[in-house]
Amino acid sequence: MYLDEQVIKNLFNTMKDTFREGCFVTFTFMVPDDSGKIRFHNSSRLVDWWLQYRNEPFTWGMKVNEVNEFLSSCGFISTGIVNDKELRKTYLEPEGLDS
Repeated sequence: MYLDEQVIKNLFNTMKDTFREGCFVTFTFMVPDDSGKIRFHNSSRLVDWWLQYRNEPFTWGMKVNEVNEFLSSCGFISTGIVNDKELRKTYLEPEGLDS
């Protein structure tokens, strides 16, 4: 979220070139809201203000339906995309940590 798209593409391309036998990469990404703004979707205006005050602008994100194309352009294949609800259900709820 703090790096622009070209920097991220360079990182993925470096990983592809470094690990010629292949590798798995797990990453998170910001999804722009309906207006195209990259932000925490459940945050208040106070959080937006705080990030602006601290000079921490979010510079890049992508929509979920753009992930496969992005990864393909870097020589990777997506094996799945999960959201926070799915991760919570899979890993936290079975441990009694659902709250």
